[in-house]
Amino acid sequence: MNNSNLKCIKRDGTVTPFTSVKIFDAIKKANIQASNVYSDEDIEEAVNRINAAILSLGVDEISVENIQDIVVKDLMLNLTDIAEGYITYRYKREMARNKNIVIIDKYKARVECENVQNSNANVDEYSFSGREKEAASDVSKTIALEFGGLSPKIAKAHKEMLVYQHDLEKAIYGVHNCLFLNFDKLFDPETGGFETRNGGVRVPSIFATAAQQMPVAYQLNSLCQFGGVATIHADTDLARFIKNSYQRYYRIGLKYIESRSNHFIETNYPKDQKLSINDPKYDLHPLVKEYADDMMADELRQGCEALYHNLNTLESRSGSQLK
Repeated sequence: MNNSNLKCIKRDGTVTPFTSVKIFDAIKKANIQASNVYSDEDIEEAVNRINAAILSLGVDEISVENIQDIVVKDLMLNLTDIAEGYITYRYKREMARNKNIVIIDKYKARVECENVQNSNANVDEYSFSGREKEAASDVSKTIALEFGGLSPKIAKAHKEMLVYQHDLEKAIYGVHNCLFLNFDKLFDPETGGFETRNGGVRVPSIFATAAQQMPVAYQLNSLCQFGGVATIHADTDLARFIKNSYQRYYRIGLKYIESRSNHFIETNYPKDQKLSINDPKYDLHPLVKEYADDMMADELRQGCEALYHNLNTLESRSGSQLK
């Protein structure tokens, strides 16, 4: 029993034709929650009574809140076993709406740079990516504490400062935090290298290439997680490539300084025989050794410079966080 002329004023101020379908659905949900204690006929009778009560008001418009008040009154008189369930459902819906408003307000404040505190020293909250990150962070925190992202017990303890959930905004994603990169494995010529979404990276063969690949590995892992990325023995991970680089320069020196043939070079200094840079065999050609020493020293300087500059300028997380 609907009045086609009656209008319903929704919470956002919009006006729509009044219909009893939503009233039936809401009561039905409360009935299901109570293990279907009433039949559909009982619910339809309740809806008819509610419609009659609304039409008896003699108004052209009625708010959603007033409709719900009339529903609650009828249920408490006639369908008492589900009245409490309906009231609880109404309350939860209201709480959810209020939380949504809070989330939107927080998000807008971040977007518009209101009350910037720069609480994370690694994030510039005025930058495009910084605003985007902090806005998403506020939404994630609210979900964690108010929408079941964390268990009610942990969320309550966090609010009461009994425990502190570090990186609260990340808790709902269930991802790991800090890690050590195993370059001993990544740089292994047999099984090393690594894949990205855009392609693969082969194992480096010389020191300069390894020094440039190391920051790339840091950045790629940082972009896919949160927290720190580190290694505990970068020096020894890179040192293995000095033999390769030194031998390369020595072989070049033999060819262009002493005009040695490829057969001589491959026989006496083959690529697959990695000698220590202090091996006496390198002393057999003093001018070539001097050239290899100078070129190796230059590669070490340039490789380390590339390593330091990349580590200090490559950005990982949005908001300009650096390694």
